[in-house]
Amino acid sequence: PLIDLLDFEQLWEYDTGGHTLVTQGLHRVPPVVSIVDRGFKDFSWWQPRWPRDWNSKYIDAWLDAHLYHVFDRNIDGWPLENHLRLVCQNGRDLKSNSTFFPIIVGEWSLALPQAALAGRENEARRRFAEAQLDAYELGGAGWVFWCFKTESSPEWSFLDALDRSWIPQPLTNREFPPI
Repeated sequence: PLIDLLDFEQLWEYDTGGHTLVTQGLHRVPPVVSIVDRGFKDFSWWQPRWPRDWNSKYIDAWLDAHLYHVFDRNIDGWPLENHLRLVCQNGRDLKSNSTFFPIIVGEWSLALPQAALAGRENEARRRFAEAQLDAYELGGAGWVFWCFKTESSPEWSFLDALDRSWIPQPLTNREFPPI
């Protein structure tokens, strides 16, 4: 992706300056949250850069992780079970890194490569949803589904996914055992 062309040191300087402006210049009235996009960088890249005093002074600075399974050509051929294992690993990574910084999963969806659906779309998307909800609740500071309503892509639409029972209602209901 084009994000790899960015100078992340310069972007980090911009992010920290923005956080200072939000938390000090605006005097936090009304309360705001400063969200820093991790830019698909590994959490280990962020650990030495994240100011330790942000965790003690501010509860309003979060690292934003976008966790998708459709934009990485290396995993396109994976069966569903491999995607579910990766989701579980993502949850463990969120939990272990949350001691360095609060992490919000700022974007996720039910989009999967065709190989993962294997002719059983409803079951696959429901299992994928349940696994992601469990994982992102485990270690994150919260999560945001990609979009509330789209026109034509139900795997990207929270409302359509609810209507199709891909996302449990209530969110804590489970049809499948944890991975």
